[in-house]
Amino acid sequence: MESEALVREIGFLGIFMVPVGLYYLHRLPVRLLPVYGLLVLLFLAAALELLGLFTVTFYMNIVELSIVLLFGYAVIKKKGKINCPGWAIIVLFVIASIVSGLVNDIHLLQVLLFLRRYVIPVLFLWFLFNTSFTEKEIQIVTALILALFLSQIPVSFGKLLLVGQSERYMGTMTIFGGSLTAAFALFGVVLFFAFYLKERKLPYLLAVVGFFLFAMIGEKRAVFAFAPLIIISMVFFSQQRASMVTRVRQLSLGVVTASALLYLTVVLNPTLNPENRIGGTFDAGYLVNYTENYLFPDRAIRGSTHYGRGEAPIATWNLLTREENRIHLLVGFGAGDLILSRFVELPDDEITRSEDLIAYRHDIGYGGRTGLLWTLLQIGLLGTFFLFYFYFRLFRKAVRKGITDGKPGYMAIVMVGLITLWVLDTVLYSRVMLSTFAVVLPFMWFLYLSIVHPDFNFSKKLIIRPWKL
Repeated sequence: MESEALVREIGFLGIFMVPVGLYYLHRLPVRLLPVYGLLVLLFLAAALELLGLFTVTFYMNIVELSIVLLFGYAVIKKKGKINCPGWAIIVLFVIASIVSGLVNDIHLLQVLLFLRRYVIPVLFLWFLFNTSFTEKEIQIVTALILALFLSQIPVSFGKLLLVGQSERYMGTMTIFGGSLTAAFALFGVVLFFAFYLKERKLPYLLAVVGFFLFAMIGEKRAVFAFAPLIIISMVFFSQQRASMVTRVRQLSLGVVTASALLYLTVVLNPTLNPENRIGGTFDAGYLVNYTENYLFPDRAIRGSTHYGRGEAPIATWNLLTREENRIHLLVGFGAGDLILSRFVELPDDEITRSEDLIAYRHDIGYGGRTGLLWTLLQIGLLGTFFLFYFYFRLFRKAVRKGITDGKPGYMAIVMVGLITLWVLDTVLYSRVMLSTFAVVLPFMWFLYLSIVHPDFNFSKKLIIRPWKL
């Protein structure tokens, strides 16, 4: 464990956030203060905890309460005549979750703990849909989000100097969130690679490299698998109306960029090269063997027989399709059944993570923590279908709105990248893009822009000349 002095030094890396926070606070219209406060608080949560100012849990509770109040204010202001896309589907999702809890005799408060993970982010999106932002306000919030993302890159280098490569202390947002590191880095890659596809400016590629290094400092191997897929999807989509020659050229650019990211990920991540050091060699055979052993370890680990990310989906399906579990296939084993709280009876104090709880309940380990499997195990096919269908409809609308005369705009390109990230993370990796506010609130902001303001143009001044705002 790190010394108290070192922990405080890491907390002081939040100083990189101060100029960003003060700069945009100075230009902020008063009515944007709640959104500003939510975003800045989320990006400072871990730094404030390391400095001894309450806990991340305390800050998250403030964020959740604030979102509920903001949505309630929007309802009151519009006298109930609000625009909530997909509300009927969310109601069905809530009903399915409650039924799941009743069938499996889950405590009501445990069901509510489950629902808040999924519903509160949706309430934030609905709050945005029912708030009339001016073009100036949209520019300020968007610029703030971009600046907050960029501020985490120097923080990661400061952390590297203090404790080296590690999943701990990534950015100023989280202390232990390794999955957040990967999703956040890829989120940043999407935003700035979209800029590059439209502007062809070198600084945007440098930002992409910066987020890639952010992930490498956090020892996140998933980047080498996901980044190429995300980049290629964005390049392919952006060239829908281009000539075949142009499309081949741009797709080649995407393949080259993705290949470069793959190469750098392997040589800079000690676990992915045979020398087990930063700057090791690229050995395809070693990488394939490592990946196979990671996905399918085929041995008991941390109390579960089916531990790997490749093993967990198979084990989950086999569990739910057993003859005695037919009802569980539809309604799961209970909404909230995999959430640690005082309402859950545990055999000992060693179960401290949701992954450990999944292993205890179902003999499925780390791989069961993905958004898809975690949801499926608790509320079954019925509730999971409603949740994914809700997002599918929004994603389809966002992409369609961003295409004018067959040509995708900024927002459509961004959303294709973010949707690809959402699918990869939720189905294969974690549940960060479903419920972790530091990326979910920015995600909801861009989803809102894509649907309500699909023609919004990322002006160069948002990045190159923010003082012009």
